[in-house]
Amino acid sequence: MNKIKKLLGIKIKNIRLAYGLTQDGFCEKIGIEIPTLSNIENGKSFPLTSTLMKIIEEFKVEPNELFNFSYLENEELLDKRFLEIYNKLPLSKKQYLYRLVNFLFELGK
Repeated sequence: MNKIKKLLGIKIKNIRLAYGLTQDGFCEKIGIEIPTLSNIENGKSFPLTSTLMKIIEEFKVEPNELFNFSYLENEELLDKRFLEIYNKLPLSKKQYLYRLVNFLFELGK
């Protein structure tokens, strides 16, 4: 259960970062408090169903994509160098890369 919370938190954080949003901006869009988002992103708590629905609707995420953790379980993609490069990308490239990585790992199953 803790592993799922942690992976879902990472996934939600990746969505937020792909849209170039701070925690404050993301919270404003989905109507939750910053400490709540922080606990979700850090794997300390699960988001409410209503919060998940807002993320799915606001960021046009397919529900199965939100719960696809296969690429997150690959430690190489969480490597610090990857994140440094990712964080330097413009917003449009982050969104593209996020979807591309999900697509590639779905193909590899």
